[in-house]
Amino acid sequence: MKLKRDSLLFKTILYNDLSMLLTGLTIVGLVVIFVFKELEKNFSIKAVEKFQVIEDMLSIRNTEFINELIKLVNSEEFIEEDLFTASIRMPEENKEIYKNMKKELISKNFSLYNESKLSIIGKNGLILDENGITSQMNNKFIKKLRIMENKLSITINSVIYDKLDEKFYYEIVVPVVGNKEVYAVLVEIPLGKDYFRGNKYLMVADHADVEDIRLYQTREPSSLNDIDLNRLKKEKPKLIKLNQKEYNVKSIIIQGIDYNIVSRSVLNVFDEEVGYLVLSLAEPALTKFKMDTMSLIMLATIILILLNSFIINGTFKQLLMPLEELSLAVDDIASGNLDRDVRLNGTNEIKILSLAIKKMVERLKNNNFILEDQNEKLKDYIHRVEAVQKLLLGVRKEPNDSGIIDTVLKGFTSGVGLNYDRAIFFEYSNEQGCLVGSGIRKNRNILKEDKLSSFDLRYETMKEIVPLIKIKNDDNLFHKAISEKKIIFQNIRGYKIYLGSELLMGFGLNNFMILPIFNGNKNVGCILVDNYISGRRIELEDVELFNVILLNVGIHYENRQIGMEKIISERDVAIGRMFKKIIYRRNKVIKKYTLMVMKLYKNNKINGSAFKEFRDEICSINREDSILFDYSDKKEYNFEKLKINKFLTEVVESYVRCNPNRDISLFLSEEADFLGDSIELTKAFREIINNALNAIIGVANGRINIISKINKENIAIKILDNGSGISVNALGENLFEPFSSGNEESSGLGLAIANKIISSHRGIIKIKSKLGEGAEIKIILNRYKEDMNV
Repeated sequence: MKLKRDSLLFKTILYNDLSMLLTGLTIVGLVVIFVFKELEKNFSIKAVEKFQVIEDMLSIRNTEFINELIKLVNSEEFIEEDLFTASIRMPEENKEIYKNMKKELISKNFSLYNESKLSIIGKNGLILDENGITSQMNNKFIKKLRIMENKLSITINSVIYDKLDEKFYYEIVVPVVGNKEVYAVLVEIPLGKDYFRGNKYLMVADHADVEDIRLYQTREPSSLNDIDLNRLKKEKPKLIKLNQKEYNVKSIIIQGIDYNIVSRSVLNVFDEEVGYLVLSLAEPALTKFKMDTMSLIMLATIILILLNSFIINGTFKQLLMPLEELSLAVDDIASGNLDRDVRLNGTNEIKILSLAIKKMVERLKNNNFILEDQNEKLKDYIHRVEAVQKLLLGVRKEPNDSGIIDTVLKGFTSGVGLNYDRAIFFEYSNEQGCLVGSGIRKNRNILKEDKLSSFDLRYETMKEIVPLIKIKNDDNLFHKAISEKKIIFQNIRGYKIYLGSELLMGFGLNNFMILPIFNGNKNVGCILVDNYISGRRIELEDVELFNVILLNVGIHYENRQIGMEKIISERDVAIGRMFKKIIYRRNKVIKKYTLMVMKLYKNNKINGSAFKEFRDEICSINREDSILFDYSDKKEYNFEKLKINKFLTEVVESYVRCNPNRDISLFLSEEADFLGDSIELTKAFREIINNALNAIIGVANGRINIISKINKENIAIKILDNGSGISVNALGENLFEPFSSGNEESSGLGLAIANKIISSHRGIIKIKSKLGEGAEIKIILNRYKEDMNV
């Protein structure tokens, strides 16, 4: 296994080395925190002890000075007796005496007393300075001296510090014995290097962090630079108590050497703090110990890292070799070679990983197979989407309902389209109240195979059987699809499910789908498609796609219906406008002729029969005008729940009262409810009955029979007469259009009005007749339902 920069072995060694280095740094940190801190504390205590030793040495030296001064000051030659009483003595003379006394001191110790100051203190509180001038001493100072008046000797406590003219002095008060005027001699010795002879690292300063603090090094003492001084000021001092004295100690590294800066405040005679005694001590042994300790730790860490790298390189190389082989195999698999063999080598974890990769490869193969299958399905789905688009284009081009259905059936069974084996259309018949077979189409490819089939029904035979199929309006899949207004599909044999027709059960349906078609809320019918030969399953994606077909077909139906209603409405409005003008002019003429005829009748210039004939003709014209206005007028219907038997009885009774000599018979079935406008429906039935009455005029035993039949979904009413009937040519025309009539003397508006009213009630009207055999008019109205919407 090669040690590459991005390899697992390299990263393992690297991270392990980093962990070793981190461990070493942690140890160094712990040593610094605990061991070095303890050492620094011990060295600080030793520095304080050394400070006290130096102070003790100074105390011994000061005692020697004091004894020497006591002996000198109390000698007979040193102070004159009348120093403060001689009133005639001038300051210059006193100054001369002062110089002689100073010479005496200098002769004893030049280096010590050359820069010192000398003052004579009288018992009367006056003081004689080096200029020969006497002055009154500070009261506090005198009080302090009187406290010491009875002392026979001077100790170190008699030595005080003071600061004069920015310089520090030792002030030694030496009492004078045997002189009546002189109380004591004040000797002020400057604290310079000559005074601290032998202790040149001790000095007096204004504060503990002075710039000119002397540093004990192997070279000559030097002053602190700005950076070191700033660090020294920021360093927080440690308070160390030793022998009932308090010392401030700062530990700091300056120029690579550990130092302990020890300081203690000094007081003047008034117990005021005037400065600090400062001692700076280098600790090279501590510095060397620190450097040696850290060097040893770092060296041990480096040795451990190198040794660890060597051992891990050999050990992990063997352990990770199977992992490298596995990674190469995975890379090959990722490149698309799913047949690459994965060997189970190495440790347990690598074996588990290898086994998992083998399982993953198997799943990849399966997923690849599934993806290929899904890809084929996607291609097929795209092909179907394109076929649906073509089908919808064909639907939009069709001008009539039968053409729309035929286009849809062709699209479903086209080999280059949706490619279903078979498609059957069942049209909803309002007359029969059920679905009735209307047409069938088979895939041409299936037709070729069907010629070789010995058990499938022939296509021509199916075409003959389909019109005979009636789907019962009961609990079957067709009824469910219509009531729920959704596509229903089953990927099973058709004989296993009840479809509402025994004939349909024998068609050998397989993997079939029922598509309900609506025109708004009006049921048009259902299309049944299946794959009875190919056996191809129907998927949910197909259903979602075919919902688009149903939606567009329904919209197309509605648009056509709206268009037709608009055309009819515009036609009726145009007819109404035209005839209003004609009738208005005609009525003026009729009114004039009526007045003229009435005058002639009153003057007996015409007989009664002629007048009656004229009057009947005028009434007929007025009735036609009323019918025309009624037809062209837009009405809003007032729908309500009606009972069919009650309604028909009221209509017939009104005719019987007006026409007692007419034979009108009413045959009623059980009572049933329906939704309608009673006034408008009465008009429609009267027009139909009027036509029947006109047809039986002059016919022997002329009669009219009105028969009702209650079906599950609708009510069928037949109006039959044995009148003259209607010729074939007249039936060929649309009798329900305005001005169409089999009788030349009729206005041709009665049936048009009846058709308009019944169509507005979502009903249908049909006529059967033969010339000389009477006529049958069949009206079908929908039964009342709670959720029906007119």
